Amino acid sequence: MCYAQPVTFDDRVRIARDFVQRCGYEVPIAIDRIDNPANEIYAGWPERLYVVDQDGTIAYKGKTGPFGYHPEELAAWLIKRFPPAVLAPSDVSAERIASEPLTMRALEYSGSHERWKLSIDPSGRATLGHERDSKSFDLGADRLLALRSAIAEQDFFAWTEASGEPRVDGRTRSLAITLGDTFKIVHVYSPPEDDSVPAAERSPDVERFDAIWDLLHGIDS
Repeated sequence: MCYAQPVTFDDRVRIARDFVQRCGYEVPIAIDRIDNPANEIYAGWPERLYVVDQDGTIAYKGKTGPFGYHPEELAAWLIKRFPPAVLAPSDVSAERIASEPLTMRALEYSGSHERWKLSIDPSGRATLGHERDSKSFDLGADRLLALRSAIAEQDFFAWTEASGEPRVDGRTRSLAITLGDTFKIVHVYSPPEDDSVPAAERSPDVERFDAIWDLLHGIDS
């Protein structure tokens, strides 16, 4: 998407709203004033990652983009600061998985670039790719049943929040599932050569993730 350079704060608000609507962006956005005071303080142009602690201090400061912009470095910092938790699968029964409204989003990154994206809405309609290059199609009852069965069999809602260690040259796969009013997202980090690792040498958590991931990758075949 290309926008004319904003000259007023209202221009920036309009562009931000259009971006959120077009991309389905769910992360809250803060908009700098037209005289750029936040950018002057944080040197955020063109992109930069910060973590501000609860007491208002800067706990993490990434390098400026594009060449120093590496979300994987921030992910590694967050994992060390907040170790992944195993959430008890209480209230997420096979019956709920089989019957309640289901939404899924899957993203794959490597080298800090998005490589693959899939979303499934509660009606069972799947969308592959970005807005311009995306294609949408109905999954049908059989494929939806297979997905729900895999989520239950692999015990998705009991997985740890993250497996592996994020790295700039590595691979990141993220799977987010909303079931009724229950939401969970899981990240799997692996080195770029991960595809060559024999299945027998992979952790059980990654094996279970791969079972669902492979099913999603084959969903449009």
